Amino acid sequence: MLVIRNLHKQYPNNQQFSLNNVNCEIGKGEIVSLVGASGGGKSTLLKLIYGMLDADSGEILFNDKRVYGPSVNLLPGAKGMHFVQQDYNLNPYAKVYDNIAPVLPNTDLEFKKNRIHEILELLNIFDLKDKQAINLSGGQQQRVAIARALASGPDLLLLDEPFSNLDVILKNHLKRDLEALVEKTGVSILMVTHDSNDALSLSHRIIVLQNGQVVQVGCPKEVYNRPKSTYVARLFGAINILEASAFSKVFNREVPKSGKLLIHPHDIGISSVSGIPAKILKTEYNGSFELIIAEVEGLGRKLQINYPYIGRFKAGDHVFISVMSFAEVEE
Repeated sequence: MLVIRNLHKQYPNNQQFSLNNVNCEIGKGEIVSLVGASGGGKSTLLKLIYGMLDADSGEILFNDKRVYGPSVNLLPGAKGMHFVQQDYNLNPYAKVYDNIAPVLPNTDLEFKKNRIHEILELLNIFDLKDKQAINLSGGQQQRVAIARALASGPDLLLLDEPFSNLDVILKNHLKRDLEALVEKTGVSILMVTHDSNDALSLSHRIIVLQNGQVVQVGCPKEVYNRPKSTYVARLFGAINILEASAFSKVFNREVPKSGKLLIHPHDIGISSVSGIPAKILKTEYNGSFELIIAEVEGLGRKLQINYPYIGRFKAGDHVFISVMSFAEVEE
């Protein structure tokens, strides 16, 4: 469906490439997330895919047809592709129904009406069809923008930070709606997100960008459990990065002589009976678990531990810890 080959883009007066030799593919019915630090090229990639920018070199193919930028096509986009940006681009004084209607032809008014109603039902906003967009919440406006993009039956939906203006409840509702949408229609979704939890919970695959380059592509479990670098690992929450040599010496475990090890906070156990001696420096309540900061002599770094039993230990306690799993990781 979407194929990107050797894509380069550099903005004027910028010494670094915004995108450098990007290669990736997206298949039918996939939800793919673009993640990475701010300024890494995520939104630029979406704009190139939609034809809002010209690439310096490389090519973008959508449904076997090349996508060109404004130097060739004055109007961005391609048949079967829609882009929902962060500003939603709704007519604030038009009704929800009338914000969606212009994307469908008037050749069959009954079909047009039924199609709009179908999309509104799919996104759980049918009861809003007669409300003006200006009177909607951010989450409702986001749904209307997605409904408008879906009305013509696209093959690919590009979403730029779809959850950025939503509270947790609305975000979770929209995530479930998008999952149902993909399952029912077969549409593919490529979305930019800064929230690693959204990428992990919703995506079939994740593409990680660093300084304009693709540094890892994989399913959520692979990217989370086997990151190719500390940069990738840090994108997905709190982690412990330890020197392999120090870890081997303290825990008496066989590991590579040099390099770094990644240990997730939930992969460290705490006991009052056996293990490696440690001292608890701080505890922090996090709802379903307690974040414990502990110090182990000779390790050279404090450990972050997610402990499921709230209130069992306190700062100053001497305990024993064990590491259940770890992974090698590059700097």
